[in-house]
Amino acid sequence: MKKQFEIHRTTRKTLLAYIEGLSVEQLNRIPAGFTNNIIWNLAHMITTQQGVSYKRGGLSMLIDEATFENFKPGTVPPLFVDDEQINHYKNLFLSTIDDWEKDFNENLFA
Repeated sequence: MKKQFEIHRTTRKTLLAYIEGLSVEQLNRIPAGFTNNIIWNLAHMITTQQGVSYKRGGLSMLIDEATFENFKPGTVPPLFVDDEQINHYKNLFLSTIDDWEKDFNENLFA
């Protein structure tokens, strides 16, 4: 599984590199014809991984319940996401992969 975790990690690092330099407004902008924005998609990826890997298994997620509720499947972007929250989600984007791999190696999901 080490390779799978590395693929997730590399993909997320690449996505973060793509959005580096975008303003808070750009990350929050919902393009015409769409129902979500870049920061929603980033947080949604975190939430989906946490829901599938932890919540569905009856385990405590590595994110708070409010984040899960705001970005779970079927939601739309909440009100404007500020710079502090954006940085928090960017940090979670990578740290949750590291913690997920650690938990897997410690047989938390067995």
